[in-house]
Amino acid sequence: MRGVSLRKLIKFAWDLQDNDVRDNDEMLVGGPKWLESERFDIVARPAVPEGGFARGPLDVNALHVMLRRLLEDRFKLVTHTEQRSVSVYALVAVKPEMKKADPSNRSGCRNVPALPGKGNVSGPVFSLRCQNTSMAQLAERMQPIGGIYVTHPVIDSTGLAGAWDFVLSWSPPHLLQGCGGCGRDAGLAAAAANTASDPFGSLSVVEALDQQLGLKLKLEKHAMPVVVIDSVQQRPSDN
Repeated sequence: MRGVSLRKLIKFAWDLQDNDVRDNDEMLVGGPKWLESERFDIVARPAVPEGGFARGPLDVNALHVMLRRLLEDRFKLVTHTEQRSVSVYALVAVKPEMKKADPSNRSGCRNVPALPGKGNVSGPVFSLRCQNTSMAQLAERMQPIGGIYVTHPVIDSTGLAGAWDFVLSWSPPHLLQGCGGCGRDAGLAAAAANTASDPFGSLSVVEALDQQLGLKLKLEKHAMPVVVIDSVQQRPSDN
């Protein structure tokens, strides 16, 4: 990592930020102002239990844990978690249009080619096929798959029990009329600005949830565990 602020490093280590698309500011609390202004380079190799170094692709969850340990060791970072009221999207059911899952099938979601037709554009779109998936699991996936459309954590408020099979297809932001550069709460704003008369038939992921699955995202406040910075050193320990 090159020229990264410590605040971004902390957010990445706790899985609160991903390539500046997800940027859950309310989920990280406290710390001095220099966390944003100071920049650092990190050059590191992940160690493995045998004393050597990992080879090949590294699991991102393992990377998060390793980065936490590095920040705690080199910057003497001390944190704790506590419940606070933050902005979230509540996933709610309006007119659910999903198939009840066969519990014997493996649970999971995968990317699939999007078929042309209603709700899709002739150009590139994203499409996700999920089977035997609960609404809680879908809510957990919404930020990673939704990108700039979903700028806050998502909680399951559908009241739908059990698991479901469904396909969700949506358009990248640059194909969506009214999205422009897209900023905070881009999903809800773009969904409000877009209409069914869009000549390209493009859909935000928020509209796709509504039109294809009968679900909506509702912005509200909710108590969530947040990371609180207790103390941190501005200068890391020597290499």
